[in-house]
Amino acid sequence: MKRTIVLAALTALSLAGCTSVTASPSLSTPAGANRPSVTAPADPVSSASSSPTSSKPDDGVAGFGSAFTWQDGLSITVSKPAPYTPSKYAATGKAFAHFVVFDVVIVNKTGAAWDPSMIYATLQSANQEGERVFDSSQLPPEPSTKLLNGREATFKMAFGVADPADLVLEVRPDYDHESVLFHG
Repeated sequence: MKRTIVLAALTALSLAGCTSVTASPSLSTPAGANRPSVTAPADPVSSASSSPTSSKPDDGVAGFGSAFTWQDGLSITVSKPAPYTPSKYAATGKAFAHFVVFDVVIVNKTGAAWDPSMIYATLQSANQEGERVFDSSQLPPEPSTKLLNGREATFKMAFGVADPADLVLEVRPDYDHESVLFHG
C-alpha cells in the first residue's frame, strides 16, 4: 500500500513537468517594444507582417502572414513565402528546383525572458519533406540571445521545396510550446 502511494506520487510529479503551453486568441498583430518606428526605412520583415490576422489558436493552424499567439503571450508571425535564390556556397541538401524564404517575427509578452535558441521548423511541399537552406551570406543566423519581456526578434528561414504553391511549415518555438502549422 505504501509503495503504491509512493509510485503514484512520483508519477504525478514526473507528469507535472510535461505540460505544454496552449494558445489563446490574438486580436491584433503583436509587436515588441523594440520594433522600429514606422518612420524608419521599410524593413522586409515588418512589411511582410504589417497586417497579419490571428488564427483560431485551438487548432494549432495559422495562415502565412498571420500571427499565432500562445496563452502565455509568446507570438510568432510567418510571412507568405517569397522566391529565394541560394548563394553558390549555400547548403541546400537535395537538388530542389525551387526555393522559398519566410520572414519570421517572434514577440515575447510572456512576462519573463524567453530563449529563442530552441526554435525548430520543418516544411512539407507536394507530399515531400522540404529541406532547410543554410546560407550565411544571405541569411543571418537565427536569434540566440534571450528576448526580454516585451521585445521581438526577426529572422529569415529558407527551404528547398518540390512545389512553391503547396507548402505547410511547422514551427515549434521550444519544448514548452506546442507546434503551429502555417499554410496558405
